[in-house]
Amino acid sequence: MRRIQTPIVALILALGAGLLAAETLPPSVQLLTKAENDFMAAAATIGARQAFADRFAAMAVLLRPRPVEGLGWLKDNPPPDGKWSWTPDFVETSGGEDLGYTTGPWQLVPAGSSPLRSGDYLSIWRYHPQIGWKLLLTAATEHAAPDAGAPPHYFVDWCTAIAPHESLTVAREAINAADVDLGVQATKLGLRAALAARATDDIRVIGNGELSRVGRDAVLAASPAEPAAYEWEPVTTRVALSSELGYTIGNCTIAPAGTPKSKATAWSYVHIWRKDRKGAQRLALEFMLPIPAVRDSFH
Repeated sequence: MRRIQTPIVALILALGAGLLAAETLPPSVQLLTKAENDFMAAAATIGARQAFADRFAAMAVLLRPRPVEGLGWLKDNPPPDGKWSWTPDFVETSGGEDLGYTTGPWQLVPAGSSPLRSGDYLSIWRYHPQIGWKLLLTAATEHAAPDAGAPPHYFVDWCTAIAPHESLTVAREAINAADVDLGVQATKLGLRAALAARATDDIRVIGNGELSRVGRDAVLAASPAEPAAYEWEPVTTRVALSSELGYTIGNCTIAPAGTPKSKATAWSYVHIWRKDRKGAQRLALEFMLPIPAVRDSFH
C-alpha cells in the first residue's frame, strides 16, 4: 500500500485495537484522503466553483441551510473569490469502501480587503470504481478560526462484507428509526440522556456557529440535560453497501419545555450513523444549521 502523505504517523482505532502505521490504512481511506487534498488543490488552481462542479455526483446536495441541488446552486451562486483551504481532521470509510466522509476546518482569505472567514465543513463521498470518489453532500458552518489542532485521525471499519439487498433495506429503516427515536428520547429525558444512549465514543457535533465538539464527554457536557420538545425528521437516507455506515439528511425542530410548537426553532441536519458489533445504531456525527439563516459560507 502507498504511504499517505500526511503529518500523521499513526491512527486511533475506535475499536481499541491500538495504533496502526499509516501505510497499513485501508486503500479506501488513503484514496479518500487524497481525493480531499486534490479537491483543495484544484480549488486553488482552477477556482472553487469548477472544483466543486467537477466533483459533484449527479444528485449532490448542499446545505444552504436547507438542502439544495448542488450543480444547480453553483450556476447562480459562485463561491466567493479568494484563497480557499480546508483540512480533513477526521476521515472514515465504510467497510464496503463505497461510502465515506471527511470533516475539519476551512478558511477563506477573500480577494480584496474583506476579512478572513473560517469554520468547519462536512463532505460525504461515494466511490465508484470507474469514476473514483464523488461528493454526495457538502455543508459548512462559520465561526472564528480555532487554534491549530491535532493531526487527522482515521476510523478503520470492522465490517468489510457487502450486504445483501434486503439487509440494506433493514439498515435504512433502522437508521430512520434511530433518528426519530433520538427526538422521542430527548423530549422525554433531555438531549444529554438521549445522546448518552446513542453516541459513539468519538462523536462529533458541528454547527450553530460554534467550534465543533469532539468526543462523547465534550458533547454530553455541552448538551442540555432538561427535557424539551425535539423532533428529527429524516428526509433522505443512504447506507453503505456493507450496511454498517449510513447517513440521514432532514429537518429538526426544538422547543423548550412549555413553548408552543409554533415557536420552535427549525434546523437542517445531517446525522452519520455507525452500526456497532451488536447491531445497534450509534450516532457518529451531527451537523446542524438553523433555518432561516443567512449562510453564505462555502466549503
